[in-house]
Amino acid sequence: MVALAFSEGIEGIIASRRDSFLKTQQKLLFKELNEKCGLTIVSWDNAEHTQMRYATSFSDEMLTFCGYRVVEMVFRFTDRLILDSCQISIYNRGDCGPWTMARFESTQKGLAQAIGKLTKMRQPLESKRKLDGTDIQQLVWRTRGYDMALRWCASKESTEYITIQIAHRNEIQDLRSDLRASVRAGELNAQVRKEPNGARWIDVPMVNQGFKGYCVVAVLERLMKYYNSSIDQHILAQIMDSDPSTGTDLERGLEAIEENAPKLRILVKNTYTDKSLRTVKELEQVVKDYNRLASKQKAKKVNWDGLRMSGYDLRLFLTDVDDKLFLKMRAKREPGTKRLMQRVKESIDRGVPIVWSVIIMPGDLKEQPMASFHARLINGYNEKTNEIIYTDSWGAGHERHTMPAERAWAVTMRLLTIRPR
Repeated sequence: MVALAFSEGIEGIIASRRDSFLKTQQKLLFKELNEKCGLTIVSWDNAEHTQMRYATSFSDEMLTFCGYRVVEMVFRFTDRLILDSCQISIYNRGDCGPWTMARFESTQKGLAQAIGKLTKMRQPLESKRKLDGTDIQQLVWRTRGYDMALRWCASKESTEYITIQIAHRNEIQDLRSDLRASVRAGELNAQVRKEPNGARWIDVPMVNQGFKGYCVVAVLERLMKYYNSSIDQHILAQIMDSDPSTGTDLERGLEAIEENAPKLRILVKNTYTDKSLRTVKELEQVVKDYNRLASKQKAKKVNWDGLRMSGYDLRLFLTDVDDKLFLKMRAKREPGTKRLMQRVKESIDRGVPIVWSVIIMPGDLKEQPMASFHARLINGYNEKTNEIIYTDSWGAGHERHTMPAERAWAVTMRLLTIRPR
């Protein structure tokens, strides 16, 4: 690899602005990114344009930091559109696939040397945190104007991530403090917004999962940011053994989160699990109930033999059913829509969003003709309209959606709360 000159990378902007880097106005930052780095394409992660994102997954433009290609960079701004912090991903397993250990270690050491030269700080602050049996490591260079942290993790089995964080001076702490939730549960109800139309909702920080199957870990990152933790989806993907293509095995992943919950200073509580599609026997009963209803409505039945030959593919089954009939049938199961709304109301009024595992039916998303499973956050409700308010981790435009409570209950697979201890 040939190192690029400072003027061609993000570090050139940082070096030229020195201690005032985190005071840069948004328009000026984008102008300098364009003129010095050749960046023309960014996306917004929220409607207020306070979170700007560059990623190789949607852009062919090459952004670099100290000669290393940037996979993703997220800039966060204040309400006055002044740069407040940024996070740079040089490597993560979800976007880049596996690296050899030699390449991983070479990149980590090279970045440490480059950051030392950039910040002119020789002795960074070192810290480690063991999560799920693997050491997360961090070096922090504390300058007069900002903190710059290099964070990385790898195990004998796989390389995980190398990221750089830039925040205001003294904001980046030892990993033992930085990764855990740092708000009190009793403080959260003040975060609930109340509107004249009856809506009550929580504005949860947006995280864009990109094109990875990281909906579960992106949802958890959003919750943890809401609780003032700096843990991100890549660390969570490592803990929960998430796969960028197939996603997260929720059962196994939640076990891992619960094991690490004391270190993260959180409490995990499962409040509902759908038990109708877990085993072949349960699926067979659902198919019988559905075919009985389809027969009455003169609709197409599900072919059980064909489903068996497919290996009991749930996505195929859900794609094959009539949406309206199937959801009508599911809406009648216990404990029912009223109980869902009661649980949502109790949790939101305490300022605690709900992790919501759902069925996505064909036609729900234009980009996805097949049925699938997905994780969202329920971040509000409206008793007057009998709706839940939810948010997807897909960036701007997905901060707040509504859904009738009956349909919300019909698509619900699991409900769980994660709150600070």
